[in-house]
Amino acid sequence: MTAMVQLFKRLGRYYCTLNPVAATEYIHTYRDMLDGEGQEARDG
Repeated sequence: MTAMVQLFKRLGRYYCTLNPVAATEYIHTYRDMLDGEGQEARDG
C-alpha cells in the first residue's frame, strides 16, 4: 500500500468522526480521480 493511500485512509477515519457526509464525498472524489488516471493510462 502506498504512503498516499495510507495517509488518505487515516485522514478519512479522522474526518469521518467530524463530518461523515464530507468524508464520504472525499472518498468518492478520490476514487473518481484514481479511476480517471487508470482510464487515461489505458487510452494512452
